[in-house]
Amino acid sequence: MNKYFFPVCSSFLIFLSCELFTEPDVKYSPTEHTLSNFEAVIVDYDSVSFSSHFDIFLESKSVKEIAFTIKGDSGFVELQRIEPTYIKTGDQYRLDFEYSVGPETKHEAGLPSSSLIENYNINFYSDNGDSVIFEKQFEYYKYPYINAMIHFSEKDIPEYDINGIPISSWWRDFDIRDDRESFVFCQSYRFVIYNYINSDAIFIDYHNINVTPKMIGRNISRMKPNSWQNHLIAVHGNILYYDYGIGIIQAGLDSAQIRIFVDEDDIDGFLYEPIYNHVICGIEATVDYLYILTASSTGNNDYDYNLLILDHNANFVDSFDWDKSSYNLESYNNILYSYAWETDEIIRYDLSSNTFLENKSAPSGECGYGFEIMDGRFYYSDWNAILSIPLEDLEK
Repeated sequence: MNKYFFPVCSSFLIFLSCELFTEPDVKYSPTEHTLSNFEAVIVDYDSVSFSSHFDIFLESKSVKEIAFTIKGDSGFVELQRIEPTYIKTGDQYRLDFEYSVGPETKHEAGLPSSSLIENYNINFYSDNGDSVIFEKQFEYYKYPYINAMIHFSEKDIPEYDINGIPISSWWRDFDIRDDRESFVFCQSYRFVIYNYINSDAIFIDYHNINVTPKMIGRNISRMKPNSWQNHLIAVHGNILYYDYGIGIIQAGLDSAQIRIFVDEDDIDGFLYEPIYNHVICGIEATVDYLYILTASSTGNNDYDYNLLILDHNANFVDSFDWDKSSYNLESYNNILYSYAWETDEIIRYDLSSNTFLENKSAPSGECGYGFEIMDGRFYYSDWNAILSIPLEDLEK
């Protein structure tokens, strides 16, 4: 995983009364100004670092402890208290400290290992019991792309569908319909369609299509366990393609028509390999073709990846080795995009030259749960939010 030092945060000074002061003309004491010189930076997709950065000089050893707290659902949770060290420099004392917060620290505190936004309080406690508190907000979703935007997240998902059935606040994949007026989300066997106005995520209607093994006439015992199903989708016009572990379902978004597009025997014949070794890792539909990314087990948790190309009548077009471990697919200007989870990178494959291009750092962590490129922006999901960055930022 690539390491960056990227200061995406905002800070505010809070006094003992916990009153928030943001006015630029407020006068602070020299000590408070000095303590505010500490450095707080994002160092990875889910990690931050705090340090004095050799910039805090005090007249005495007045700070005895520094406490780091993070905001959870029920308030702030203390992660750690540390004692600073002092180095005599002339007639002053240089206060030194360093503390890092990663996913393990947050997990041990009963908090999510990663979030789009995190809020911290840094408390400097003096020897007389007083304290000065600084608030820091980290916008992880802007790491490492500062122009990232959140379009909507799980809080925007209705709690129930029109039939009163609870809707999950996370999804496995998404796509944007060609009319640019609705998102299609895949939540296991359910497909939820949300209409929105422009890109403001103003929902005006939604419904869902439920797909189960019985509905497609498939003997459940022949289907792979749920853990083998990535629940991936691709939308072309009013047609939705969905993987059910060993094959692809084709469904009408505006009708009840559901059929098996290709099954295990079809893929076995296309790739000349036993289907029991396969799992589908990506689907992408274009005007002419359906691209299917498959992984074939070779033992010892190793997989060989293949890209299968079909037309919309399920006829074989081509297949070739995909020499990368990746997940999900998106196409744009004859380039296929996929997510390499082991390195947090975006893989790009040029269909014109049949070559892989240089990998690019992925926007935010675990961004492989749906891609879409539209109107010059690269849309992506990290389980429970839809975000985007300018495509040109990714291509730099």
